[in-house]
Amino acid sequence: MSGYTYTDRDLLAVREDYFYSALEGPGLVDAWRDARMAVVETLAEVPDGSPLRFRWRRVLHEVACAEGPERIGGEWWRAPDQKTRDYYRVEDREGRRFWLFRQGLYGETDEPRWFVHGLFA
Repeated sequence: MSGYTYTDRDLLAVREDYFYSALEGPGLVDAWRDARMAVVETLAEVPDGSPLRFRWRRVLHEVACAEGPERIGGEWWRAPDQKTRDYYRVEDREGRRFWLFRQGLYGETDEPRWFVHGLFA
């Protein structure tokens, strides 16, 4: 991603009903209230691969670069129904950076779903 290393300072994430920025601090932003766990449509080269393109808020984003996955899964004995999550940091061709994740793996669930977890500044 253009040789850039992401830090927590760059991450703009939606937490509950608050929009958090490490530079500005937490504050209520109504526009971001519905962005939590926003479902996106994706296309990947292979079923469990990174997205090549995705549609979010009716806008098609062509992925120029992707990092990941970072896999998060619960302990099977504590939450047997919990689905695995694969997180990706992606940059589209316009230079916008997104934090996406796929909930569920092929074979683990009928149809894994993709979500926008946050944006990078």
